[in-house]
Amino acid sequence: MLNELFWPKKTSQPEKKVTTRAAFRNALVVLLVLGVGTGCTTLRGRADDALAARDYQKAAQLYGRILAEKPDDEEAKKQLTRAERGMLDDALDTVAREQQQAHTTEAMNAGLKVLQISDRVHPGTIDEPRKQRIAQTVELASSTLRSSIGADATVGRALAARAKREAAADWLARPELGGLGGELDTAIAESGARTCAKATRQAGDAPFTLELVATYCKSFGATMPPWKPRPLVVGAFDIAGSIVGMPAGEQLALQQSLESGAQRSVWFSPASQTHATIEVQGSVSARFTRTPTELTKGWTESVPYQDVETYQAPVRRRYQDTETYTETVPYTAYENGKRTTRYRTVTRTRPVTRYRTDWVTRTRPVTRYRDEARIFRYTATKHEASYHASSVMRVTLGPNLPVVTARDAKESSAYGFEHDSEFAPAGVHPEQPSLLSATAWRAQQRERMALALTRSLDATWIESFCSESITMLEDAARCAHGRPRPMPAAVRLRITELFEDDASLVLALPRPKEGV
Repeated sequence: MLNELFWPKKTSQPEKKVTTRAAFRNALVVLLVLGVGTGCTTLRGRADDALAARDYQKAAQLYGRILAEKPDDEEAKKQLTRAERGMLDDALDTVAREQQQAHTTEAMNAGLKVLQISDRVHPGTIDEPRKQRIAQTVELASSTLRSSIGADATVGRALAARAKREAAADWLARPELGGLGGELDTAIAESGARTCAKATRQAGDAPFTLELVATYCKSFGATMPPWKPRPLVVGAFDIAGSIVGMPAGEQLALQQSLESGAQRSVWFSPASQTHATIEVQGSVSARFTRTPTELTKGWTESVPYQDVETYQAPVRRRYQDTETYTETVPYTAYENGKRTTRYRTVTRTRPVTRYRTDWVTRTRPVTRYRDEARIFRYTATKHEASYHASSVMRVTLGPNLPVVTARDAKESSAYGFEHDSEFAPAGVHPEQPSLLSATAWRAQQRERMALALTRSLDATWIESFCSESITMLEDAARCAHGRPRPMPAAVRLRITELFEDDASLVLALPRPKEGV
């Protein structure tokens, strides 16, 4: 079409010639009408295009903007309904397709999207056929959740059922599902209580197994099993030794940090009467120096300078020219023997003075600017800090138990400048160094030592009591007390046999506080 506008077809009939400018104007009109390449399409045009392209979400947004400006636009209301129904139908079709392919999770996600769309559409969008399809989607979700979560709860897999219930929290919060969430919560709690009672009977008097069962029972608010003293664990830690460079006033803080770190480990039980010994040795230091120094900071200054520029100046000039003009003059003629006067036009010339504008090149002075690099120099005091810390902690847990060695070392340095100089163009402002003080450095090292002690103690428990050769439930529970990651397959098997539930979920539960 555009080709025909710019280059009209040749025909046998004579055609009126179209100038290039007229053809271009006609083509531009066509482009504006079609909205091609101009970026000037209207809001309604973009909405109609989105609807035609089946981009229902975008179309609904655009028609919504039209109605915000013109609430009584009936055509926009009709198109908005079409767009919203398209969104619903796409989501409903996805549910049906995923259900047909037995993709339960995908079908559930698509079903939730259906309800979220139905919350946003305008009244009248959801007609009776769509209401029925939405109701079928809700029924599908309800039966899926009831069968999936309920099946786990029925066979005693309360933790697995609760995990599925938490994953379906958005669905179960929907009013369309009524009291299904409460119904499932009740079933899960009852299932957990039954598993708790069964596991308590199977645990007998085994202390670590009873602790693991108590962890499970507490998470469901079920009746807790009896408590039995456990071997191996420690009730107190006696700390000996010191860190060279740590003031006497901070030795107590060191002992408290180490004691806290040991109590966070799996070896600690406040009910135990056993004492362990922690021998500490090491050193800590922080050295500070001050050095006068000269600093430089680069900056750029805009410097004026004189220059000459050329320009074109207009000059009005006078010149002589010859002008041609016509004049009517009389002349005598004879017609039929009579003399008569007639007139004729005669072309004549005459000199005239004219004016023209000439452009001449001239120069003038101007002020220009150039950037020049500058250096700002100022004096300052450089503060430097050098930090060092190293420690070794040896824990004697008791007879026939390994000696745990925890080590920690840290080297660090920092520096800063102190000065009162102020020079804004270079970004120089007064500074004060922000260096870690010796007191703060020693406090950090006490926390690091406590953390290293906890990690070493926990790792020693797992190394001592966790292996793939475990066959007894109590041995598996003793390993589980250390929460190993990854869990040995033998331990996983024993725990699964005890609870008939996911062993990983069991070990993810926090240990209950101990009581005597």
